Amino acid sequence: MFGPTNTHQTRIVPVPVALDEYVRTWVAFTVTGGYLFPSPSGGVWTNTEFRAQSGWMEATRRAGAEATTICDLRHTVASCSALPGRTSRWCR
Repeated sequence: MFGPTNTHQTRIVPVPVALDEYVRTWVAFTVTGGYLFPSPSGGVWTNTEFRAQSGWMEATRRAGAEATTICDLRHTVASCSALPGRTSRWCR
């Protein structure tokens, strides 16, 4: 975390069951205080670095959604989850 949350409280980020073993493996080999998923340079992923290294540009181009960002996807899930009777699983 790089600063206080909006509510100034610790956040718990749930890990989907399908990713549990994968994340636990990364955690086991991450140094204390290190980044769980460091960028190739060893630090925080910048938006530019992520787009260049991850294949994001090609994937969004092929999907016809070039202007889509990771934040757009996060907000979409949050919006879907806010619908009455819906959860983030419903958004999948």
